[in-house]
Amino acid sequence: MTAFEPGDEVFGRHGGTCAELVAVPAAQLVAKPANLTPAQAAAVPLSAFTALQAVRAATGRELLISGASGGVGTYAVQIAKARGAEVTGIRGPAKADLVRDLGADRVLDHTRGEWGGRYDSLIDVYGNPSLKDCGRVLKPGGALVLVGGTGGKWFMGTDRWLRALLAAPFRHFKVKVLVHKDSRDGLLALKDLIEAGDVRPVLDRVYPLDEVPRAIEAVRRGEVRGQAVVSLAVPPAPRR
Repeated sequence: MTAFEPGDEVFGRHGGTCAELVAVPAAQLVAKPANLTPAQAAAVPLSAFTALQAVRAATGRELLISGASGGVGTYAVQIAKARGAEVTGIRGPAKADLVRDLGADRVLDHTRGEWGGRYDSLIDVYGNPSLKDCGRVLKPGGALVLVGGTGGKWFMGTDRWLRALLAAPFRHFKVKVLVHKDSRDGLLALKDLIEAGDVRPVLDRVYPLDEVPRAIEAVRRGEVRGQAVVSLAVPPAPRR
């Protein structure tokens, strides 16, 4: 028994998404937000789940977000603002307008070494700030939230986690390592934020299935503003 009927529009996350059909446990799905298209809804779960967990892990009101124009960062800016934070976003030189449009109070350019200010928490999505910079911009006792394995080639990038944990006592900040975990409660929270108009996915482009390599390359090169989505063209059912 489930709450769904054939034909219901749902969203959630599961493996095998570059396929025409995929079986997903009903417990990992909720009804699609009414104000999103299917392509927009498909972009939400993984990145927005991660951003929601990162913002919940942050402490204090003054929040710095690195990678604020990327998939996780665009959601983190919006979710943090919805929770009443004062948000400063770090991004590349071509994406300042996007981060401002999402509600950031201040926007800095990492290519110019702009990390200024002192913050209660830093959500580090891409490993751009050095640990020295992290210590410099965080208030004493502030929280460094590390998202994913970024910033190094060893141990799938988690060497940055280890270095941060070792450095934290000497730099007077706390380290919180974030490992993505799916949650139906989190999915429902995101649905509420989206339907309230507080959060929206940012889609750079929707690619057809035969352009998956091009989509992956665009993401790898950092050319995507927000997210890229792959659309599966489903052939019409044969007439009987």
